[in-house]
Amino acid sequence: MTDATCTRYVIWTASGMSAPRSGAPLAFSPDGTLLAVMHDPTPFLGEGRTFPPTGPLVKPTLDIVRTSTGESVARADNVSWAYATNVLFSPDGRRVAFLMRMPDRPSSDGLAILDVASGTVSILDAGLGAVLGWTADDRLLVASQAPGAPAPKGLQVTALDTAGIVDTIAVSSTGRIAAAQARDWTTRTRTLTLELGAERETLEMSGFPGILVWSPDGSTLLAVCHGSWSQSPDQESPDQVVLVRP
Repeated sequence: MTDATCTRYVIWTASGMSAPRSGAPLAFSPDGTLLAVMHDPTPFLGEGRTFPPTGPLVKPTLDIVRTSTGESVARADNVSWAYATNVLFSPDGRRVAFLMRMPDRPSSDGLAILDVASGTVSILDAGLGAVLGWTADDRLLVASQAPGAPAPKGLQVTALDTAGIVDTIAVSSTGRIAAAQARDWTTRTRTLTLELGAERETLEMSGFPGILVWSPDGSTLLAVCHGSWSQSPDQESPDQVVLVRP
């Protein structure tokens, strides 16, 4: 972000910095050739920003651009956007999942899939929550209180029940799912659940798995576990980095 309103960015490559571009960059496609950028008429910071927002509802736009040139290749309007909202490319880079504002639908937001090649948007409105990750080119993992809803043609949706407290989700390139979940807030112990296709494995972790990252080949999970908290800094447990090989 190159200005106080967080509405401009640059691309840094081996050949140097690009010229400043408009928008908030969110995610690269898996091969790095495309970049998802959000254009929000309301600045994030700076003069003119009010919280909570007042006035007419803004309509952010999701823009898929070429990383090398900034050229737009696909766009979607009326995006349900907040900073930290997931916008995710499918593993093959052909689709982008995001949430769209749907005030005339049963839920206020609808899960939307942008097809990059055609620019078409498919909408699935079934009370679906956050987009958690792609487990395959045609399978999407989402948070939901209403599983079993019909999916757009050519797309399968797996709904993760979010009635429990799930803090961190990571999906590997091979479709493995790692989820860190709070089990006991009194002792602040945490569990790490691994979904390996039809198999499930639950591990007790010594700390709080606050960051989960799969290796590119999906064989190893890196978990950054935060130590337990205490009123006295001398009694706090140190953070740990744990490698998990399912």
